[in-house]
Amino acid sequence: MQQIKKLSMFLFLILSIIFTDFIFPLEKVPVDTCGTGILTILNADSTMNLFLDEQLLENNSDHKKHLPPGKHVIQLTPPDRSVWRVGDWKKEFEITSGESLAITIPEIKYLYINSIPFDATVFLNDSLTGKTPLFITWTNPKNDILRIQMDGYKDYLIPSHDLKTDYLNIRLETDKAVNEIHLQKVLHFKNKRTQKKLLTYSMLGLTLISGVTTIYLRQEADQRYDRYLAAGLPADMNKLFEETKDYDRYAAIAYGTFQLSFISALYLLFKK
Repeated sequence: MQQIKKLSMFLFLILSIIFTDFIFPLEKVPVDTCGTGILTILNADSTMNLFLDEQLLENNSDHKKHLPPGKHVIQLTPPDRSVWRVGDWKKEFEITSGESLAITIPEIKYLYINSIPFDATVFLNDSLTGKTPLFITWTNPKNDILRIQMDGYKDYLIPSHDLKTDYLNIRLETDKAVNEIHLQKVLHFKNKRTQKKLLTYSMLGLTLISGVTTIYLRQEADQRYDRYLAAGLPADMNKLFEETKDYDRYAAIAYGTFQLSFISALYLLFKK
């Protein structure tokens, strides 16, 4: 009997709650959207973390938010932070009161690029990105062109739609034409250095020889002049005087050669 009473009371309470809610429904508090703008986010990648003003949003394909007027930031970050140097996609925007603004998030791709040899220059649509090895973050990858360039090697070009993975490891092909030109330049430079060394050594040798020759000729001229002063016969005196003049002339030529070769040797030694 008591169980029947308890069950009757329970059913009475349930029916009272349902009847009260039907007669006196709860009043819903309307959201005040006056003075705000409406932001619609389209094509958000569900695999990425989407933030609006540093607040994480749910992973839906589309979002619609009421925002106060002013500047705001929308940001897309990869869920895996274990890959270093992978950047985020970020966009700053401004919305006014009553404005309806739609932002389409582009397709974002992360790519690791390595090359053999490394330190090759990477261009994305002719814009310098960095040097290998390199992580890049790009948008709208279906229409991009990657170019990897290095002196002495052929340019490596690949459209983004041909990339099947997020890792690109390439071996650059040697450019024989460029290497041949480079080799010719190196050989030309070496030949010029060899010629310069030979000329420098020749000038140094000529400086030494002409210096020694100058001293020898000057001594011979002095000896002839001393003998001229000591000679008693006119014929001997004339002969010795002419020999003295010849040796003086030869000594002057040797001394001039010494000066020119010495200056030339110094110029070649200190020339860059």
